[in-house]
Amino acid sequence: MLQKLISESESCENIVDTEQIEKGINDRQQLYGIEACQGNDVLLDNWLIELVNSQVVLRGCETDGYVIVSAAKAQIMQRIHRPVWKNRILYSKTTWQGSLECMQYYATVDAGGLKIYQITWLDLDDIEEPVDKEIAEIPDLVGSGRSVGGVVNSEAGGSTCTESINTVPIQLQRIVSRCRCKFFYASYGENADPNNYEAVPPLPQDDDLLPLEPWDREVAVDTFTLTHDNLEISTNSQQYAMIMDLVNNLLLYVEPHKKEIYEKQQRIRFSMQLNSLEEQREPISELQEKVRSLLNKIKLLEKESFILYKKINQSQHQHQEDWIEFQEIEAELEKCKRELNVESENLSIMINCYKEAQLIAMKTKERQVAAQESRIPFMAQVIRRNEVCFRQARWRLTDSDGQLGLADLELNNFLYTKVSKNDDSVEHSFELG
Repeated sequence: MLQKLISESESCENIVDTEQIEKGINDRQQLYGIEACQGNDVLLDNWLIELVNSQVVLRGCETDGYVIVSAAKAQIMQRIHRPVWKNRILYSKTTWQGSLECMQYYATVDAGGLKIYQITWLDLDDIEEPVDKEIAEIPDLVGSGRSVGGVVNSEAGGSTCTESINTVPIQLQRIVSRCRCKFFYASYGENADPNNYEAVPPLPQDDDLLPLEPWDREVAVDTFTLTHDNLEISTNSQQYAMIMDLVNNLLLYVEPHKKEIYEKQQRIRFSMQLNSLEEQREPISELQEKVRSLLNKIKLLEKESFILYKKINQSQHQHQEDWIEFQEIEAELEKCKRELNVESENLSIMINCYKEAQLIAMKTKERQVAAQESRIPFMAQVIRRNEVCFRQARWRLTDSDGQLGLADLELNNFLYTKVSKNDDSVEHSFELG
């Protein structure tokens, strides 16, 4: 047995098998947003905006300190493309492409007692890509350099506040190192006029679409794609809270009134979905009668209030009983108006939900009839797609001083996709590796 193994090892080549996936984002199938923004059908470069050495300050409302986002070069371009056909309807096509070169994030290390007008701007050396990367001086050798987690000189750029001369210097830490960010957005508009275009593609025949797979038939789909190549992040707990404050109150902010209406709409829609269309009419009719009675009551109270107010003004002697009665009528009138606003809002939501249920039932019936006639099962079409892609992302949680590392997280070849379809369904997918 030993001699057999030795002979096989001498005759066979050394082969090593591994299950590690080396496939990167660049080797994957082309992202939909990048593919939609290709320039092979461009008719006009409409807009081109370029910013050089730009920086923006972001400050939250619940935490101290601020975040500075800088980019050595920012570019945004809008293009007009040839129209496309979808379901025998001509759609206009517009794309936006943007890139941020040498993008960085800076945040205050210790923002205790920092006032709103105390801002330390960045110097150009901290924004631009360094030309000479050699170590020329001893501080360059000892310091943290230009890597993530490095502390920027507090005197860089100066402070906009003259009162902060005698205060503690503001320290800015690089929480995201130099990286490149790109975004692609393709939007389509219905009922485009063929006379506005010099070249309109021919209408595709149905026979040309039959051999295609469903995912290859996606045409005129609004798509947004955000890509990052390498993302190096380093934050302490205070900076993490600052970033979450900005995300919640800037990107994800919803007005309280709109949020309350949305929650009420969800409750009413769910309660109405438990009943059939015929059963949904009864509560709507009852609420309509209640709104009418409130309107009649308000008109009657307004008439009584006007008569009593006129009587009080024309009377030479002030009667305390009339004034008390007038105040009671006004209070009752205000109460009825508030109740009318609430019930009118509920009635509007119920009617909208009922119309949505009618529309869904009608579309479902049309799809069933079309499927029976064509003998082809109905397949929902994609109407919107969002993609977020990171080739490599590393996040490090540090101590309060921003230097001592506590935890590390690394993501390779991360891809998040959100797909919305015309049957009100949404798909979320996450890919790693």
